[in-house]
Amino acid sequence: MNPVELNYAFSTLFPNWTALQNIAHNGTGRQLYAVGGSIRDAILNRPLTDMDLVCHARDMEHWEGHIARLSSGHFFTLGKEDRITRRLVSHNCTFDLTPMDGDSITSDLKRRDFTINAMALGLHDGGFHDPHHGLQALKQHQL
Repeated sequence: MNPVELNYAFSTLFPNWTALQNIAHNGTGRQLYAVGGSIRDAILNRPLTDMDLVCHARDMEHWEGHIARLSSGHFFTLGKEDRITRRLVSHNCTFDLTPMDGDSITSDLKRRDFTINAMALGLHDGGFHDPHHGLQALKQHQL
């Protein structure tokens, strides 16, 4: 699956994908990535009711504001100081926004538990990141 096919899968499976992607394209240089289970489920053509997102810690408030307006909801905090997730639950989807672990998406993905959860799609640029070959592992039914 290439980035274009993955974007298409997201647009058909996740109700707010196109609007979220449009916001990210206009994010004035800020990076926003769909990661983990969201990527896995889109590849497997499973319905998406939650979106796992990663951004730089300094951009959390920026993305929270845009996502909250898009979904007509409010974020609340999960976790502790060393690993915080901000969650928004709306009528048709849940967003989990987490600060990037490290200074790049590659370093964040390298710290994830399974290869199939170590994939990301940049909403801001459409780039697909798969440093551990999770797509191949998923096709071969491996973790």
